[in-house]
Amino acid sequence: MPYEWAKPLRQGQDYTVLQAPGSYAQQTGAKAQAGAVIYQTLADATGCKQFVFDWDANFTIGYLLTLP
Repeated sequence: MPYEWAKPLRQGQDYTVLQAPGSYAQQTGAKAQAGAVIYQTLADATGCKQFVFDWDANFTIGYLLTLP
């Protein structure tokens, strides 16, 4: 889902900052809703305020979880 969320925000750069997890809560479709729940849970568990989608490396959750 991060790819789908980042696609409309892309402006030619190598990365895209995703919107806050709550902004995806009203998505339709099972995949989108599940992605929004996972994204919100990840944000809550890590305390991370900003998530970045890297167009060359794809979305790397493991790296984000290692940050303080």
